[in-house]
Amino acid sequence: MKQLVSSGPRSRESNSLTVLWYSGYETLTVEASDVLTTAQFDWKQLNCNVTMSGLEEVQNSGPAAMHNLIKARIRVAEATMANAVSEALFYSNTENGGKSIGGLHHLVADNPASGTVGNIDRQSNTWWRNQFYDFSTESVTASATTIQHAMNLMYLRTERGTEKVDLIVAGENYFSYYEESLQAQQRFIGVRKAIGGFSGYGYKEASVHYDPHCNTNRMYGLNTKFFHFRPAKGRNFVVLKDKVAVNQDATVTPLYWMGNLTSSNCSKHFVICA
Repeated sequence: MKQLVSSGPRSRESNSLTVLWYSGYETLTVEASDVLTTAQFDWKQLNCNVTMSGLEEVQNSGPAAMHNLIKARIRVAEATMANAVSEALFYSNTENGGKSIGGLHHLVADNPASGTVGNIDRQSNTWWRNQFYDFSTESVTASATTIQHAMNLMYLRTERGTEKVDLIVAGENYFSYYEESLQAQQRFIGVRKAIGGFSGYGYKEASVHYDPHCNTNRMYGLNTKFFHFRPAKGRNFVVLKDKVAVNQDATVTPLYWMGNLTSSNCSKHFVICA
């Protein structure tokens, strides 16, 4: 699901070729068909700077002391950036003036019949819409007794032969509903994931996980073959050379990330919401 790219993140969606049942010497269709549509996603950029004042340099004089202080601050900066990216994976492409990652709320939308994803208009291109189940629209109350019915419907609508949803991520309420629906059988996906809070479960051929950044009343089903985390080559949490400030007695160590979240077939994913 993670791919390094050196140019703008693109995804290509394959549309169906023309097929024809025929008999004997019947004339066959040989016209060329445009079967690939390119989705273009913008680069999203993230920066964090580690600063060291001249006073701190003096106070931490000595190569070892200075190295340890900078190293510790870089670790904090890396963790802060990683958390910012993790949170942005669920964004709607409008946060921070649209400069943040276009996350799951954008790619796998509550209302997939509107909006633009990857410069493709979902209103006029129905094949580019994700699947969705809205408890409110269905006049059903979300609960431990209804969550699996919604999951069953969404799984069927995204299944195409061997292509199936293999990763399900949910917020607190919907993950709890699914967990409570399994209490009797405790269907763990592995000993490691069953230990320490029961954070992972299985559903058919997918693994089900809780993410604290996910909206509490959302559950996303993803086919990871068509879902991609694309950091830019040379900008994947990189630490660049120190820079000396021109108007301060300070040194700055910059950290950068660039990339985006993309999909090459939105119809293979689903969202359950209310």
